[in-house]
Amino acid sequence: MNFSLINCSRSCSNRISIHRLVQVVVKNKLSTDNQVEWCNDIVRIFIKIFESDSINLSNYIKLKDLLPHAIQIIENSSTIGIKSTELFFLCEYVANSLVEASDYKEAIKISKLGLKLGSDIFNYNSKEIAAAMINIGLVEKKLGNIGEGLQYYYKSRSIYKKLKLTNSVSFAMLLSNIGRVKMDQGKYNQSYSLCLESFKILENLKLENDVDSIVIVNNFALSLEYVNNIKDSIKYNREIFRILKENNMQKSLEMATCLNNLSTCLQKKGKLYSAIILSKRSIIIQEEITGYKHPDVAFGYSNLANLLIMNRELVQARSYIIKAFKIYKDSYGINHPLIAKVMYNCYVWMNAKRKYESAKFFLKKSIHISEKFYGKSNQDVAEDYYELAKIIINIINYSSLSINCKLKEAEEAKVYLENSLKITYSDEASAMLNFMKVIIDKLSNDKSLNITPTIFAFIDKF
Repeated sequence: MNFSLINCSRSCSNRISIHRLVQVVVKNKLSTDNQVEWCNDIVRIFIKIFESDSINLSNYIKLKDLLPHAIQIIENSSTIGIKSTELFFLCEYVANSLVEASDYKEAIKISKLGLKLGSDIFNYNSKEIAAAMINIGLVEKKLGNIGEGLQYYYKSRSIYKKLKLTNSVSFAMLLSNIGRVKMDQGKYNQSYSLCLESFKILENLKLENDVDSIVIVNNFALSLEYVNNIKDSIKYNREIFRILKENNMQKSLEMATCLNNLSTCLQKKGKLYSAIILSKRSIIIQEEITGYKHPDVAFGYSNLANLLIMNRELVQARSYIIKAFKIYKDSYGINHPLIAKVMYNCYVWMNAKRKYESAKFFLKKSIHISEKFYGKSNQDVAEDYYELAKIIINIINYSSLSINCKLKEAEEAKVYLENSLKITYSDEASAMLNFMKVIIDKLSNDKSLNITPTIFAFIDKF
């Protein structure tokens, strides 16, 4: 057993491999006590490795080869009934690394195993249990299980409040995580309030310039963008850029995120060329760190595709859309919120090519997935319904459909506009709905093809 723990000169991977090899050969000959001792020894080795390397998320690649070993050790230790704080924290470290490696199914399994173990070790209302719940909430969100993720976040928040730890970085991070979920749900004002509260805790602790708090500042900047405060969003993103540069983190996942967010802000300011440059820089950093098949890289591809469509670079945009779709499909399957994002990319691309029937198809697919995960009251869904009605108007206006088919399309557009207005009122959607009723009335009462040019000449106003 001691031989299996020798310190190999090449790498800790070799050290672990030798340990595992010897274990396979002799484990059935060991007493239960020796097996427990064996597992405890290897758990301690892993704890040292992950404690030293997990501070910088970009280091997960170095740990990737060790993850299968770590998972096996956790499962073996659990099987023989080991209940130790070391094993609990190893579950936490390994689950976090699995998230970075985008292996979410394995991550949720290890996270829940860690929570079960922690429930036997710690008091339910402890910060360790709260932290375990936060980790599960994050993985559930990554898997697209938004409701389940929020429930774990809320339970964790309740524990922090009972422990009176609401003025801590951990609590600020939790609020920021909840705010990020609200952002995904299209509840932008709620998201902004939570992210602002989180940021104020950092300011109170004088940690707003601390590199370990970058995620909180990043989410706050993002929430500002979504409530259309682009000026302040750019301000805080530039502050993040400064902090990362001062800490020699120009090539980090945090920098990639910062550049991507700045790119979006610049696009909204009308600076499309600069936005494309920053988006490409973000993707290069992301690819170097995580490789070409990571979901975060796909997120960058999707954003860049939209920018390229706006710049009429449709051939390049198409290639990035395809790349993003393949990565998301392999990582999550076909029904996931990020697949909805790619479907929306396809809609924008088809619309730019004036292929309105195809654009309608992809936008309906996007809406269907978004409603499934975010609910039918999502603000983005309301905007998508409005866009869908506009696409149908183009189909009516520019296609050679019969009057009866155009009437059917117009009635469909009316339903979509009503759906949009049920979620959130807008003058544009209301005006278009009234106009659509006029069109339906005209088409219903006059079947002459000669009236269509005069009716649909007004549609371009929308």
